[in-house]
Amino acid sequence: MWCECGVECDVSAAQATGHVPGIRANVRLDSATGAGDHGDHRGRECAVEKAKKITLWALGIFVAYTIIHSPKRSAELVQIGFEGISDAAKSVGEFMTQLIS
Repeated sequence: MWCECGVECDVSAAQATGHVPGIRANVRLDSATGAGDHGDHRGRECAVEKAKKITLWALGIFVAYTIIHSPKRSAELVQIGFEGISDAAKSVGEFMTQLIS
């Protein structure tokens, strides 16, 4: 079974510790530290998920700042990106046409 944080939980170990996989509300918190006890995986993988989330937020903020700071250059970069995707699609189409012929 998969835990809410994306980690596969051992069902028997999870049941022994009182953790119900897939339900975040049942994650017990340590009263001294506030750290969550996720049964058999102890939150290490959850830290990875948090790091991914922080990285995506930072990337989103950077993109928003770049668009606001220099919208003309951002539009040029988006246009270049879409032209590249279009050229790649055309190349794949030509390849498939040659493959069939």
